[in-house]
Amino acid sequence: MTLESKLSKIRDYAKEKFPPENREYMAGEVAKLRESGILDKMIKLGDKLPAFSLQNERDETVTSEQLLANSGIVLTVFRGHW
Repeated sequence: MTLESKLSKIRDYAKEKFPPENREYMAGEVAKLRESGILDKMIKLGDKLPAFSLQNERDETVTSEQLLANSGIVLTVFRGHW
């Protein structure tokens, strides 16, 4: 299944489950975000990330430089639960 077909399935589900006024409100807020220029500031595929450091599961600081010395980095961002 392609990403577009997965997203289409999510949109179809939202149409069934969310009232029209909620969907209209969300669409308006998304439009405001797009018009704000925020998308121009986001990291895009192929962009070089700035150096960073994070805590690992053992509470040790790990830097991007250390990780890149061994292999590439795949960065995944989860928005969490609101």
